[in-house]
Amino acid sequence: MPEFPPELEIHGDRGTAAIFDSRGYLAFWSSTLDRPSSLPERWALYASHYHEQEATAPSQASPEPHAEQIRDFVAAVREGRPPLVDGTEARKVLVVIEALYRSAERREWVELGAGE
Repeated sequence: MPEFPPELEIHGDRGTAAIFDSRGYLAFWSSTLDRPSSLPERWALYASHYHEQEATAPSQASPEPHAEQIRDFVAAVREGRPPLVDGTEARKVLVVIEALYRSAERREWVELGAGE
């Protein structure tokens, strides 16, 4: 049986994030329909889209920070420890990001409550 590189996929209601191979390559798909099915297709997609440059749009951002966080999550599961960034901390960031979107949409300041 051939040996395959490790892979982790996280599926959500808006798409999939997949990390594959020991170097932590990360890819996103907006739906399961446009997700490449074979490993060679995934490598080709990665090679055609990944580049090291200053990001000017979300589609050009480096996947490395996400890959690092997913690597830590995998290590945490294997080691039986909590991840460095847990859901509680991630939620705090999401609250701020959502407030930024509301502020931009309304073109005004958005106050965050003490519990947010």
